[in-house]
Amino acid sequence: MTNTAENTGISEGIDIAELHNKLARAVLERNEADNARAAAVANLADMQRNQDRLAEALMIVLGDPIDALIESKIEDSSRLHNSLDDMIESAMQDFDIDDHRCAIDDMIDERLSERLGDIESEDDRQAAVEEIVKDVISGASISIDV
Repeated sequence: MTNTAENTGISEGIDIAELHNKLARAVLERNEADNARAAAVANLADMQRNQDRLAEALMIVLGDPIDALIESKIEDSSRLHNSLDDMIESAMQDFDIDDHRCAIDDMIDERLSERLGDIESEDDRQAAVEEIVKDVISGASISIDV
């Protein structure tokens, strides 16, 4: 039995040499794409190595100054906090509520007149003050710094 177009199922219109050339071109294109992909991967790896080397160099040059700057800012913040605490403590030591009693009474009278209008008796005034104090206390929050 001979290998003819009739017993191989290939029609006479197809040129085997042309199919072979197309296949060869496809294999060549695939190889070129594989080579380009490998080159891109190698290029990316080189870029990553260079970036790592640059980061290391920057940390060698800038690492200590950055650490020193951070520590300095922490110390400044701590000193500022301590200074504010000292100022508050000093102000509280010098504070005497009796020195401000008249101003406080005036503020209470002002608030009472705003809320209740004219108060007729001392009992009404006392009840109004108690109501304001209850309102203030109900909205107050207590925190303890340790």
